[in-house]
Amino acid sequence: MKNFLPAALLVAMALMPAGAFGSSITGIVEGQADGIAWNSAVGGTKSCSYGYSSEISAGSCTYISTGMINSGPWVGVSNSYTADVYSSVDLKTATVHAYAGQTFANFPIDTKVTDGLQASTLAEADAVASVSDTLTFTAPGPNVPMQIVFQIGVDGLIKSFDTTETGGYAELDYGSGFFTRSTVYDQATGSNVYTTPAATVNSGTYNYFFTLTAYSELACGEIDSTHLCSATESSDFSDTAQIVGITLEDMNGNQLNGYTVSSQSGIDYDALLAGDPNGAPEPATWAMAGGVIIVALGIRRLRGARTSLAARNS
Repeated sequence: MKNFLPAALLVAMALMPAGAFGSSITGIVEGQADGIAWNSAVGGTKSCSYGYSSEISAGSCTYISTGMINSGPWVGVSNSYTADVYSSVDLKTATVHAYAGQTFANFPIDTKVTDGLQASTLAEADAVASVSDTLTFTAPGPNVPMQIVFQIGVDGLIKSFDTTETGGYAELDYGSGFFTRSTVYDQATGSNVYTTPAATVNSGTYNYFFTLTAYSELACGEIDSTHLCSATESSDFSDTAQIVGITLEDMNGNQLNGYTVSSQSGIDYDALLAGDPNGAPEPATWAMAGGVIIVALGIRRLRGARTSLAARNS
């Protein structure tokens, strides 16, 4: 199965020229769902995808497989798998959206494999959206060495209707050029703001990108018993992820005031710049993030589940 990671997308964003599409702002979306229902097992894993090897601002795909179980103790029971994947980028506001959801209904699992049924199965779906822009800062006086901090608002909800046989997360990657950091949202709910670590601004110009990945996993077979697996998982970050604040600091971490910022894209970053007398305050709807920011433990847990299922299927 495909390893759902945004690394290739991040490299593509880093290599994009600042003047792509006639302005400094660019956006890419990608998505894929891989799954299988019992009635289609003979034909192998099915999938849907969009956006790969292309540059689009919005995409989606749906894969549905239905049928009847044709062997074992559940012959004649209806069976289905459904996956929905969606992501988009708004280049007028530098906003990204991502959603990945899946459902299994009556997937037969036989841990003893005595009835010709599968011992376990794995279905994955992900949606990716990335935005990049180049900012130019003007100093109120002589230029000084400085660094930049972003506040990125992320609004989403991860739903697992069977927490034993499902898993999901949203990952926020950010940086400039080939410099990348990431944070993982695991069971995140509501509106949160993530403050990025300070990064150096060279010659008054900074090219940023941030990428949002919504990931969903159905891992039927985690329960060590013969059973029908019905599970639903969604990683819904289709509301928004966007920059809600920008702070410039000197190299000692002290806030710099009086700067202005411009971009070829025409987005009003000045309204987000701390210390700008004409700037707007940070939106009150975003609550500062607390315990919902989880490091890569969520990814390691899910990768461990995939490794376990792969071993059981081998």
